[in-house]
Amino acid sequence: MCKLATDPVGSFSSNVYETLQNSLFLISVEPNNSIWFTYTPACSEMDSNAMVEVYDGPSEKSPMLISNHLCREEMNQFSIRSSSNNMLVSYLNTSSNSTAHSYYTSMESDGSPFVPGCGGYIVDRGQLTAAPTEQMNSYECVWYLETSEPENSLLLINNSTETSSYSMTVYDGWNITDAIIYHYNETSNPIRASIPSYSNRVHVRFLSELSTSQKNTPHYSWRVSTTYSNGCQTHLTEPAGTIKSPDFPLPYPAASDCSWTLQVEAGFKIHLLFATFETQTDHDTFYVYDGPSEKSALIMEISGRRPLATVDSSSNQMFVRFVSDDQVSGPGFLAIYSSVL
Repeated sequence: MCKLATDPVGSFSSNVYETLQNSLFLISVEPNNSIWFTYTPACSEMDSNAMVEVYDGPSEKSPMLISNHLCREEMNQFSIRSSSNNMLVSYLNTSSNSTAHSYYTSMESDGSPFVPGCGGYIVDRGQLTAAPTEQMNSYECVWYLETSEPENSLLLINNSTETSSYSMTVYDGWNITDAIIYHYNETSNPIRASIPSYSNRVHVRFLSELSTSQKNTPHYSWRVSTTYSNGCQTHLTEPAGTIKSPDFPLPYPAASDCSWTLQVEAGFKIHLLFATFETQTDHDTFYVYDGPSEKSALIMEISGRRPLATVDSSSNQMFVRFVSDDQVSGPGFLAIYSSVL
């Protein structure tokens, strides 16, 4: 028995069948498209028999792309791409203790070869990397990232703050015409420790900046996690007020994404003063924008210990955002805003 998926994007679970057996899924999308596939294991105990096999075509006679032990992979998410518009996914010997949540999306095929580790598809969490430099001389490494729930956002966390030999561009969406969130190359300022998305979808492009004669380049990767607003979005219109980190004065929760839109009477500006501020340096960050949204000019970006820091808007509107990663949290912050002439 095989289940058929024909939508351009979709998801399924390896334990979709009521009885425990092998699970077959055929993904078939529009011609001239290729399929990006990823899965996230959910294993409550080690199960040496559970396997996932992915074929580059419509049957088990097609070339095999991967054959992995479901619960023994080092990566918490694996990504693979088909060369055509068909892909067969087989989960073997799965049980209630060894399942996988699977996601796929389809893209117009550009004819470029698939290089493992150079590009992929990530949902909610995972690792994105650039391939070894010698494999990037002709092709970019392009990653497509999204959250499984549209109200959530993504956070990219750098695993190394050393100078990178790759240029890196992060777009707020899956199109090359979407707004650029971040761009880095060797002539830029120091590479950032974390990058929050504006929405639930981003794509990242790595391109080597080394010549073919330069080998043995360092390995760089970014960890991808999901942040949650949980209703933590506030619109403030009073002439003065306070902004506090979630649960203040208790430590703020991990993986938070909170925002405040400040709007005072026309003709006034906004003065923001931090009475106390302490977060995880570089990874739990407070952003201040000179306008009504995160697409306005960024006028402050702080983390760590920064008591009595201040910032002023140039108009009667200010947008502020606090994003924390999914690991260490901290005491948080209390800020006071007021309208000034």
